[in-house]
Amino acid sequence: MLIGFIVFAAAFFIHTARRRRSRRIGQLHLDASIETIDFLLAMLRAGYSLPQSLIKLADVTPEIVRADFIDLRAAITSGRPIPEALADIRSRLGPVFASLIDLVSSVVRLGIPTETLVVHVHHEARSARRQQGEILARQLSVKLTLPLVLCTLPSFVFLIIVPIVMGTVTQLRQNGATP
Repeated sequence: MLIGFIVFAAAFFIHTARRRRSRRIGQLHLDASIETIDFLLAMLRAGYSLPQSLIKLADVTPEIVRADFIDLRAAITSGRPIPEALADIRSRLGPVFASLIDLVSSVVRLGIPTETLVVHVHHEARSARRQQGEILARQLSVKLTLPLVLCTLPSFVFLIIVPIVMGTVTQLRQNGATP
């Protein structure tokens, strides 16, 4: 029985740690995508062309995705078409960067204006981060309920209930001893 409980507890803690790590990595990727979009937008507004901006992203992107953008820079400078180079890193970067990669690929293929589309993707990414923050804020009250109860209830019992019970017991003893 005890061994079963220990195995269950260990499995629960391992599962919880993996979920927490996965959520943390997802949050880091979301933050990295927003920063990357910010850098891309700043470079485009500074007058860099799209290929120049993609090459420079390798120097300024966050650490979690920098290696992928260094590979993108190497592919672009070696002469590969930008949509093919982006398709290579898309599978590694995951769904968070999918809209940015789709946007850049369509800009290159169709020749449509870049900056307005990047601004649109930028707003989408920021709203996704805001929604995720709101979800975490709503979950916080539920997560704080248990510590609040475990810390407040004992102090309530020891500071309010115990003195009242002790006073009542003392009065009953005194009243019962003097008939």
